[in-house]
Amino acid sequence: MEKEWLKNNYPKLGMKETTKQFNDIFSHSMKPTTISQYCRKSLGITSDKETTKALLSANHNINSHRNGKRNYTQTEKDWLVENYPRLGQEETVRQFNKIFNHKKDKKTLQRYCSHHLGLHVLKEVTMSLKSVPIGYKYKNCRGEWKIKTKEGWKPLSHMYEEVPKGYIAFHLDGNLDNNSPDNIVIIKNGVQTTLRNFNMLSENANITRVGITWCELYRALGSPKISDM
Repeated sequence: MEKEWLKNNYPKLGMKETTKQFNDIFSHSMKPTTISQYCRKSLGITSDKETTKALLSANHNINSHRNGKRNYTQTEKDWLVENYPRLGQEETVRQFNKIFNHKKDKKTLQRYCSHHLGLHVLKEVTMSLKSVPIGYKYKNCRGEWKIKTKEGWKPLSHMYEEVPKGYIAFHLDGNLDNNSPDNIVIIKNGVQTTLRNFNMLSENANITRVGITWCELYRALGSPKISDM
């Protein structure tokens, strides 16, 4: 009797209502998931809602496949944004499939990165930049501006004075788009590290200048304790 009742009512009532009425009529305390699994696996029946949901899911997967799209997780997207430009197509596909247990081919992943994430392999970008005229500027994936010179590509921030080995051209206000000579100062690599360690970076160029002076003194004195200064 219980099986016949489930066959007649489960498809139209759905999981929750079926469970409620079934427990009331037959004095059981079955859980909705238990009823659902029994109906599907033992009786081979599903509710109309489950059938509709399954069909919608199937159609979505078919349409996604036809459109060349896939619901990538945010973790997968973040990984691609960070690694695709520097790794290149083949190495990205190899590592992506290994890490996320996929079987994506190079063409599919390249199309997704290019069309949906706006990413390009640095080697491809470099190839297209060979034909541009001297003086052409572009921003790389790290947000740094480059300019083409007779000697090749150089950071735009290096155009105002030479940058010796072990030094960097530092943007005082932290804005890599602001390549004004007043916003760029040449400092040792270690000074920038000290600025970060003591949280002295600021959007105010004057405050950063003071921080640089302090860091240079700090390093020159052999990194004394603050209490000793």
